[in-house]
Amino acid sequence: MTSKTELRQKFKALLLARHEEAPQPKNSETVQYQQNLTRFFKDRTGSWGAFYPLADEPPILSSLSEISHIDWFFPRVRGDVMEFANGLNLQSHELGFTEPTDGEVRSADELDGFLIPGLAFDRQGVRLGRGKGYYDRSLSQSTGTRVGVCYQVQLVDELDIAEDHDLAMDYVLTENETVTCGSRVKGS
Repeated sequence: MTSKTELRQKFKALLLARHEEAPQPKNSETVQYQQNLTRFFKDRTGSWGAFYPLADEPPILSSLSEISHIDWFFPRVRGDVMEFANGLNLQSHELGFTEPTDGEVRSADELDGFLIPGLAFDRQGVRLGRGKGYYDRSLSQSTGTRVGVCYQVQLVDELDIAEDHDLAMDYVLTENETVTCGSRVKGS
């Protein structure tokens, strides 16, 4: 069995090589993400958590602005957990991601769902995060829908790494497909 550390190194190297080959996402990938996200949110409503993508994460921001019937909130770290805010003033966190500094604040249990980045996902909804545990801790009590967001190359058949504290995804969305995962999905 491969350890989480080894898998993180593997997927970070894969994403780095991908990013060095094409620093900006191809327009076709952005369009495909926009189509998949729009299709996914067509019949959904409410307030959702999203994220400001790192350079090696899928280009979702332009898509979110097109999905105007959803109220979007973005994570910001406070201590060991995240809260979500919809502010327009942004700052860079010491770990390298962007977070809002103002706006209305919501806890994870006040949101209807979440778009969640990761280094890798499998078709059962197992997520390999970056190793700090913020999403696992912050969303552990939330009943909101969990949607993993990644490139197709980050979606594998099986990641044999799940631990009891790890979040399970309800869906995984790539530029090519939306996968329905596991038993957490309501009505599946």
